[in-house]
Amino acid sequence: ATLESTRINITEYRQYNIYEVIMATGSAPPPREDTSLLQRNDSDYSGRGDPSLSQLSFPPHHLSSGVIKRTSVIFEPDLVGADRNSSTRISFSKSSSSEPSELASTSSVDIVSSGDDLPPGHMISSITTTSILNLVVATAGGIGMVTLPGSFAQLGWLEGTLMLLLSSAAAASSLFLLNWACNTESLKESKATTKSGNDTASSSSTSLIPSLSTSSYASLVAHTLGSTGSQTLELLTLTYCIGQVVAYLGAIGGQVHALLSSFGSTVDVTIHDCIGIVALGIMFPLSLLPEEGAMKFAGVLGTICMVYIATAVVLGDGLAALHNGGICSLDAATNSDATTSDPVAFTSSYITLMKQAPIFLFSMNASVTYVPVRYQHLTCLGKMIAGTAMAPSIAKRETTTTILSSIVAAACFYLVCSGVAYVAYCEQVPENVVDVWPLTWVPGSLARLFLAVELTMAAAGIYVPLGRAALWHLIYGPYERVATRGVTRTLVTLGLISFGAVGSILLGGALALPLAVTSALCVTAQMFILPGLCVSELLKSQSGVVGKGSILGKRLAAIGFAAFGALFGLLSLAALFGIIG
Repeated sequence: ATLESTRINITEYRQYNIYEVIMATGSAPPPREDTSLLQRNDSDYSGRGDPSLSQLSFPPHHLSSGVIKRTSVIFEPDLVGADRNSSTRISFSKSSSSEPSELASTSSVDIVSSGDDLPPGHMISSITTTSILNLVVATAGGIGMVTLPGSFAQLGWLEGTLMLLLSSAAAASSLFLLNWACNTESLKESKATTKSGNDTASSSSTSLIPSLSTSSYASLVAHTLGSTGSQTLELLTLTYCIGQVVAYLGAIGGQVHALLSSFGSTVDVTIHDCIGIVALGIMFPLSLLPEEGAMKFAGVLGTICMVYIATAVVLGDGLAALHNGGICSLDAATNSDATTSDPVAFTSSYITLMKQAPIFLFSMNASVTYVPVRYQHLTCLGKMIAGTAMAPSIAKRETTTTILSSIVAAACFYLVCSGVAYVAYCEQVPENVVDVWPLTWVPGSLARLFLAVELTMAAAGIYVPLGRAALWHLIYGPYERVATRGVTRTLVTLGLISFGAVGSILLGGALALPLAVTSALCVTAQMFILPGLCVSELLKSQSGVVGKGSILGKRLAAIGFAAFGALFGLLSLAALFGIIG
């Protein structure tokens, strides 16, 4: 039979651009096997964007007995809205006019890809760039930016640089382990779903899109290490958040006290008074606001303040040092005997190294942030390239680029800020770099104000809610949803902030000590111990598939990575509390 025209009605349109239709004939060989290319034409493609109906006309095809055994439709997905899991209902009819006639047959086919039609490179790059920026802001922003220059100065310019490089290598290794664990967990769940018969789509078209179990760091740990790992992480998260609140309140109280004194305030307030006022009068009410909006606002403020303070350090201290004579030329202004120090390459104290090293790890830690960023990155990327022949290699390339680029960018940012501060002040850089600026210097006073605002919003919008959720899960169970309002939520919030305020007052508003203790106890677990254990557990489940010798070696390496983090944390805590040295 010869069809004068073939009209295809797509009744479940999913924002795809149709490029090619190949029709294979029935049992008897046809006079010729024809493959027709359909060029995009607005006049033929009248249904673009309409989810109800899209009609496309094709040149005539010679079909034997009018029976179509297989029809493959090749699509190129749009950037947004591509749904690879749905099948498309296609109807065929015989017609010699422009109007569709009564349907002759209906067939449901699966969406497939030619493997060659990839989205433009700039679309893929834009998604990867966004993920990189998210990681850089999360890593380089916050309080690490103002505390690392002081730790850098304590070690010396060369030892500080080497410590920053080692911390960056450790952070990158942690992210690669987490990426492998997420990939393995997603593939395991995809295979389990396919075996159960719940997924009829091709595994190649869905394996790139990560599973929900890898949408957050906590979810990955819970699915990999079970309830014990989940509860341990909740306890570490609570400890980490309390440590951040203690450090943040100390820094905020110090800046508020300094700013009040610069205005000649007649009110006799101490730094302890400022900590209490900020904690109960500002941070507590802000912590009761809806969490999602507060976190977004905190992120925007953090980015603005980060850029301003970095600019003040580089342009203010850097240019001033060059104008006054070069290296350590601003040291005399902060030194009580008005003498200038000489730059030092290495510290002679192992204890000093162990005390300052946790600040470097704290500054470069991106493990917890990376998992949700990776989930969003690969979800968007998977919808664009899933089903294409180069999809696995593209996904691997983009995830590697994201990890390396974000770590290198954050390390360069820290190196520039710390290096410029060291060039200007040498060993006289304080534990909070903004404290070195006189209150009479307007840009410095603005930096103090910006820092106080940023830390207040970060504590109220990020760390108090995270600590509240961790405490809630420890009390009521890991799967209990945190209340969005109510007396219990208010009391838990008040308890966390009050505990942080008391701790900050007892430490005299110290900044570096609570950060270093938090890092040695919690960041080492986030960066080394939990990723290593997750990889080891996933490798254990593969022992029946891959050679036992290969699996054993990889498991030992993962366990060794975790053991190194645990040993480093213990030595740092011993040095900080004076147990050694």
